[in-house]
Amino acid sequence: GGTGKLYGGQITNNGSLDISKMGFSDEASVRNLDIEPLLKDAFGMKGSITGKALLDAKISGTLGEPMKYNGNGLFQTGQGMVSGFKAIDLLASLHGTKGLQFESSYIPFNLETGRIILLDGTEVKASQGNPMYRNFSATGPVGPEGKLNLACAGNVNMRTINTLLVAATGGIGAL
Repeated sequence: GGTGKLYGGQITNNGSLDISKMGFSDEASVRNLDIEPLLKDAFGMKGSITGKALLDAKISGTLGEPMKYNGNGLFQTGQGMVSGFKAIDLLASLHGTKGLQFESSYIPFNLETGRIILLDGTEVKASQGNPMYRNFSATGPVGPEGKLNLACAGNVNMRTINTLLVAATGGIGAL
């Protein structure tokens, strides 16, 4: 086990490696993680997602070709904001706000090789008085290759939904 710093946060880690079986397991906990630089480094995002996070995760698997793994965890944030993405910036301008602000997020998940599965209870809550939405939830897999198959629900302003639909279809003229 060990401790260290990760994107401004404190990480506690307890891992093991079984060379004879080419297996590994790890249990990690991160507190006060700065989301923005992590996501920029990991995914090269042009937009911005700000805030501080807590992450608890367990993972195990086998090394080799291909590496296989599974696990579970919980990702939580406090206040933050999403901005710098075309659809989000368009929504924000329609509602006279700066970015898509959130009060908190709670995201339990499972990991499987090449994908993450958002579990029941996943929810993002809006800051009080947010004109775009009150809460949003999603369950289902993300991946492999970034593919989404999510069931979504929430209390979202209809103007927000219409804007997202138009942006997703390329506008009415594309129909």
